[in-house]
Parts: sequence; C-alpha cells; structure tokens
Amino acid sequence: MRKLMIFICFIVLLISFVGCGKEQSFEVVDEASQIKSNSEGVDFEGSVSFDGETVPFNRVYDDVNNEKDFKERRMYYKDEQLQFVSWDKNNDGTKDFWIRMVDGEYADLQMEDTDFDGEVDIVTKFDSEGRIIQ
Repeated sequence: MRKLMIFICFIVLLISFVGCGKEQSFEVVDEASQIKSNSEGVDFEGSVSFDGETVPFNRVYDDVNNEKDFKERRMYYKDEQLQFVSWDKNNDGTKDFWIRMVDGEYADLQMEDTDFDGEVDIVTKFDSEGRIIQ
C-alpha cells in the first residue's frame, strides 16, 4: 500500500506541474471534513460530492508528509479500496486538491482550487493509462 501511495503522490506532483485541465467552478463537499483521523484511520460511513457526482467511503486516513506543496493528505477508502484523495496545498486547513481513483489503481479525475476560494477551478480527466483526455 505504501508503494501505491508514493506512486499516487508522484503522479499528483507531476500533474500539478503540468497545469493541464479545464476551468470549472463548483465546490467539493466532504461529509468527513470535521472528523479527526491519523495514519491508523477512522471508520466513518460517508461520501465526497462534487459537480453532481458522489464518491462513497467507509474509512478515512490522514497523514502529513514533507512534500513542499502537499502537506496534509486524506485518503478515503471503501472496503479497503482507495476511492479518493484530498490535500491541503497551502496549509490553511481547507482541502484544495482532489483526486478520484478508479478500482483503487489509477486516477481518472483531478480537481484543484487554484485561488483557494473554496471552489474547484480546474478539472483534469485521465484515461486508464494516465493520459489527459480533458
């Protein structure tokens, strides 16, 4: 699992430097935003909703890493399969970078709040090979 998380972080950092994606404007609503967790995780039945879509989960893990732009990360699992990942890039206590996972293996959607106003500004979609499709 650690290798998968390292790989995901690498992909996220790579994508963030590319700066690709379609401009959007909508909020991401996290039912577990006030739940405190740690690397051991917390069971919590909930969902993350955005732009008319919902990602269910039943466990969240939080961690802090040493990456320059990705300090606080939350990982959302459904039955031990990674569904969603969020980060607080500017360390203000609010998540502003999100990735939806497919089958716990690859990212198909990345969302970013570039001006830190609480709304998604850029959405990037990927195919199963990691190529940008929108």
